[in-house]
Amino acid sequence: MNHIELGQKGEEVAVNHLCAKGYVIIERNYKWKSSEVDIICKKDNMLVVVEVKTRNSLALGEPYLAVTRFKQRQIVKVTNQFIVLNN
Repeated sequence: MNHIELGQKGEEVAVNHLCAKGYVIIERNYKWKSSEVDIICKKDNMLVVVEVKTRNSLALGEPYLAVTRFKQRQIVKVTNQFIVLNN
């Protein structure tokens, strides 16, 4: 399995988990300019944005470490644009 397939599988697992927990998926792979967020969902009148990091092993470190400050700022910008466009 290449890294694209692994990422897609990880996102599918995340979507299934969120749905099982009662979240409603609004968007997947939402793009704005050159940035993207993996999953936008809602539950109990709360908007939730999910960044999925899938790993075969911990050789590259814990997945959360890949969500750098730069990536966090990108996620915020994309999410703000989503909110503006979708009220």
